[in-house]
Amino acid sequence: MRSDSARPHLQWPIAAAVVIVHVMALALLTKWTVTDVRARDAAQNSPTVIAGFIINESRPQDTVPIADVALETPTVELQSITQIQFESAEWGDISGVTASSSAPQLSQFQPVNPATFARRAGLAAGQAASIVLTVEILPNGTVGSVEVSRGFGDPVVDAAAIAYARRLRWIPGTQNHHAQAIRINLPITLVWNV
Repeated sequence: MRSDSARPHLQWPIAAAVVIVHVMALALLTKWTVTDVRARDAAQNSPTVIAGFIINESRPQDTVPIADVALETPTVELQSITQIQFESAEWGDISGVTASSSAPQLSQFQPVNPATFARRAGLAAGQAASIVLTVEILPNGTVGSVEVSRGFGDPVVDAAAIAYARRLRWIPGTQNHHAQAIRINLPITLVWNV
């Protein structure tokens, strides 16, 4: 709720603008009616007087409380989703942006948690494992081939990172405005905390 004192510097210009608009409207109205009066009373040269008044009114305040709304979380079968396009508030308005080529981007919705794969790899709580994978992102946003570029040194941890990467969802990259399979290097850190 905004208080009236929030913008005191705007009150007098707004009031002045309202008075000017009213004076102009009255001038137009009196011009139309004064010509008839002047035709009848040509002998009198009485000037036209226009008066304006500023009436300060306080804004009405709602006295009825707004009802609480409880939203339910919908259930979604991830296998039934074929494509999701996300926009971020950080990007601003991107509706007019069209690029002939773009790199794949991770979808904001991810059905996986890296902590699950860190536990599967046998990592201790708080222990981090960093792996770099070469991942092929297919035109439908799923992951194609995955190769280890720089492993952790433990084949179980590397396999957990590959399994994690295969479950990620992507906004596919484009070339000539068409989604294409594109290979990228993807750094992954597997860690879980108690």
